[in-house]
Amino acid sequence: MSPIDYGWKQLYTSVGALAGNGSLKERLCNALQSLAHITPERDIPESLRQDFGAFWTKMNSRPASGDEGTIQATVETLGEIELSDAADKIISFYTEVCRQQGASRA
Repeated sequence: MSPIDYGWKQLYTSVGALAGNGSLKERLCNALQSLAHITPERDIPESLRQDFGAFWTKMNSRPASGDEGTIQATVETLGEIELSDAADKIISFYTEVCRQQGASRA
């Protein structure tokens, strides 16, 4: 498995979490937990690394308190539009990685 295949797998898992059960906040937290395993320099195509890094920094911008981690602390502060935008961003990363993998294998 190539490193990009690992990134694809984590993005695929994230998209699945977004489509699962629970509130959008819960689903986004689950999706972000899968992305936590990605090392952008190794697992994400170069053309997406800067955007992915900025997104990841934003999704971990609040300090943790109590039993929650930085992802949950951040997601709890997001409004409905920001939650939807974050979910859309994950889907766009997944779509672009799929597109690039398809082009590289053709």
